[in-house]
Amino acid sequence: MNLGLKWSMIGAGVTVLLLTVLTPHPKASAPIATNPSAITHPFEGYSAPPFTLTQLSNGQSVSLAQYAGKPIFINFWASWCPPCRAETPDIVQAYRKYGNKVSFISVNLTNQDTLPNVQAFVKKFGIQYPVLLDKTAAASNLYDVIAIPTSFFINRKGLIVARFSGAIPHAELTSMLNRIENS
Repeated sequence: MNLGLKWSMIGAGVTVLLLTVLTPHPKASAPIATNPSAITHPFEGYSAPPFTLTQLSNGQSVSLAQYAGKPIFINFWASWCPPCRAETPDIVQAYRKYGNKVSFISVNLTNQDTLPNVQAFVKKFGIQYPVLLDKTAAASNLYDVIAIPTSFFINRKGLIVARFSGAIPHAELTSMLNRIENS
């Protein structure tokens, strides 16, 4: 095969590849909803996606719907995660201050953790708020959690006010809890 024909074939292949990648997918070109709060998505301005998980302390099912009408703080974490360990004392302290005004929910990525480690973590940090076990990654996938810790602040209407990836600084945690408490 001569060199000119070879480069022509490579050029044609690259063109087909670019057209495939750059052509909008039918779902991607769908109109944007005029009322994002009517749609569940794990991002600011959208309704918080519903989930039901098992509670560590008693094995009972807990649904996000049980917290309807209340401001909610959700924190996704794992016991082996250093940033999770770093932020937990601040979250426990914030729970003592805001726990009667804001519902705190802790979601352990149990599919990446072990129950003995989760129990030791909860005991070590004195976590008193509900710890839910995400054994199949259902909730973490629903909330598009790609890094831990990841926290969500949800207002009384069930809308996500803020999403925070990484260890949340104390000042930011307090500020956002004040915001959803008063929303």
